[in-house]
Amino acid sequence: MSTTSTLARAAAPLLASGSVLAHPGDSSAHAMAFFEGLVHLLTEPDHLAMLGVAVATAVYVVRRVRARRQGSRR
Repeated sequence: MSTTSTLARAAAPLLASGSVLAHPGDSSAHAMAFFEGLVHLLTEPDHLAMLGVAVATAVYVVRRVRARRQGSRR
């Protein structure tokens, strides 16, 4: 299986999840505006920690893929 198809299969549930009710009192009719959601994401410590983990994981994967590609070209 190619890396692209593996990544696509891993990302599919994220794209198809729709609205997730993460906090009490949320509903699709009263969902926060995009900017309010972004501010919430960037001001909550637990959200920032998960964002940091996601960024660190992405950097690690990109570096590893690049290193493998460089090794296979030699």
